[in-house]
Parts: sequence; C-alpha cells; structure tokens
Amino acid sequence: MTPGRYRGGGVTVLAGVLAAISALAAPTGLVGQEEVTAVLRGRVLREAQPVSGQVVKLHRVSSEAAGEIDSVATNVEGDFRFVLPYVPDPEGRREVFFASARFNGILYFGAPVSQPADLDSIYTLEVYDTVSAPESGLGFVVQSRSIFAETTEVGWSVTDLFEIRNDGARTVVGRPGGAVWSYPLMRGADAVELGDGDLSEDAFAFSDGRVMVYAPIPPGPRLFVFRYSVPDLTGGLLLPGTTERIELLIREPAPLLSVNGLAALAPVEIEPGAAFRRYAGDSIAEGRVTFSAAEEVPTIPFRWLVVGVAMALAMLGVWTTRRPLPASRAELLIEIAALDEAWESSGDESDTGRRKYERRRRRLLARLQPGT
Repeated sequence: MTPGRYRGGGVTVLAGVLAAISALAAPTGLVGQEEVTAVLRGRVLREAQPVSGQVVKLHRVSSEAAGEIDSVATNVEGDFRFVLPYVPDPEGRREVFFASARFNGILYFGAPVSQPADLDSIYTLEVYDTVSAPESGLGFVVQSRSIFAETTEVGWSVTDLFEIRNDGARTVVGRPGGAVWSYPLMRGADAVELGDGDLSEDAFAFSDGRVMVYAPIPPGPRLFVFRYSVPDLTGGLLLPGTTERIELLIREPAPLLSVNGLAALAPVEIEPGAAFRRYAGDSIAEGRVTFSAAEEVPTIPFRWLVVGVAMALAMLGVWTTRRPLPASRAELLIEIAALDEAWESSGDESDTGRRKYERRRRRLLARLQPGT
C-alpha cells in the first residue's frame, strides 16, 4: 500500500484520500475471488527501518460519523494489527478507514482503506526525523504553480495554487517564531485568505508581500492554496528559486494583456461558461513575469479544451470566485476526523487554539448541511 503523507495541525488527510473517495462509488469484488478478512496489517517505518513501540490510531469515517475507533503500539518489528468491524464495502457501507501516528511531535496519516483489495498488502505508515529550517524559511522547489485570475469591479481576484516539494529525507520544522517556507505572492496582493489544501489557518501568515508557512513539511509534495485580490496586474510576479512548472489562467472576459516571461498556450474551458486564456513556463530559475497592455491577444491555435485542470479543481475544492466546489460527505467527514485527531493530539489548551479549532470544525459541519 502506498505510504500516506503528513497532515498535521488540523488540516485534511492526504490528497490521495480524495482520489480514494471516488473509488467508493465503483464496485469492487473480492481479490482473486478469495474471502478477505477484516484485518488491517501494517508497519511503521522510519528511513525504511521499523519503529517499535509507536502508538498507531485507527480512524473510521462514514456518511454518518467520524472518529478514532482503536489504538495499538507497534511490536519490535514495527508491525501493528487492527481488526476492523467489517471488510470495507464500497457498494454497501461506503466507509473509509485510515491510521495515524505521532512521531517526534509530528502527526502523520496513512492511506485510506476503502475496499477489500486495500487489506491484501501491508499498510505502510512512514514517519520521519526532523530538521530545522533557517530562520527565514527553506527554499523548497516549486513543483507546480497554477494561478487563476479574473477581473472584479475593483481589480482582480486571484487563486494561487502551490505544490512545493521537500526533496530531503526529513520533515522540516520551523525554529521558534520562524517560518518553514516563505514565498512572494503577486505584487500588490491584499486580503490574503487560505484555500483548501494541506494547511490550517493558524499555520500561515502574510506580511510584506509574502506568505509564510509555519507547519512542518515532510518529504514529498505539499499543496498550499491562497486566495487574494490585487488592484491590477502591473506588479507582476517574482519566481525565486526553482519553479518546475507554472501556469497562469486568466478568465474571460478580461483586458487584453501581453504576458512576458511565460508562453501563450491554447485557451481552456474548465467547465461550460468558464473559459480561460492560458500561459505557462517550465524549468524557471530566479524568474520574473511581467504584464503590459496589448492591442490583441497573441495568435495561437484557438480551440476551447476541457482539460485535466477541471478534475484537479474539483478534487481540491478550489474556484476562482473564492467559493469552494461542493465536496462529498465522505471527503468532509475525513477532513473533520483529521481535524479532531490533530486537535486531540496537539496538547493545545489555549482559548485561542480551541476557538480556531472549533471555528474550522463548524465551517466543515455547515458544509454537510443540505443546500450548502
């Protein structure tokens, strides 16, 4: 089973959970037509070595409830075993199980278990040692960045999706008061808000044109989503460090612009009535993107394409109007379960921490209500 990714500080379970949720609607028979027992056998690994004495918690999420149902410590070989109430049934109960472990103060989540086939292999839960970032944050590779911009009555509304990658073997944590990662947004950014992604509200800040992330960042990719406004696009974009892929999508209708530093691509239609001009760049080091007025859009093969971006947006619950797309009940319940686990394990007894936790939980519960 593919190892899970870290989701700490009261945020959602790994993005892979979202993909697994879609499998709940698909019929799945017994593997090899053999009877599957309701037992989850797993192992906790640190640098490919077993971790003994590690407490592992089992969670269950359904359309009606979410919560921890069992816990156990790993043996000398790093193994753990949970007897599930029943074999996961994507055609019946449509429930998801997953495991979590807190190692060196960092909370890690495993992959979702939603069908019989998920019980056929060893459930691997990876944990990592930690290393401190420099006081100003570490310059992670930006694996991909997608910027969605549309005009408003007073300027532009922007949704900025970053997928950064920790290529190291340790989870990077911040020094006291210091950020783990910091990056400039579009110049002139204001009213910065957090979108759906791998981050909680209390784990980021915005100052002097930069977002600062304080949450631990484990090996592998992490997704951060920010929404903000800019009065115009004249300030451009700075791209410090390495950016492997960047896409800028400008929703029509919009003023004609010349985008310098990115190549014009064929426009895309994300869904009926939502058409975007599209610009992109690859393998950019210490780059810069500027905008200027144009009399006409550069000539490119003009055809509206419904592309994979639509699927990514739907899974991420991101929309440029600052309104999340409806998530399934299972997705929301998984997020609530992860939030509860992170809060219970945090040891935060402050009124401020509890208010933030309760506020985020209320918002998630409100989205479960019909018509929301």
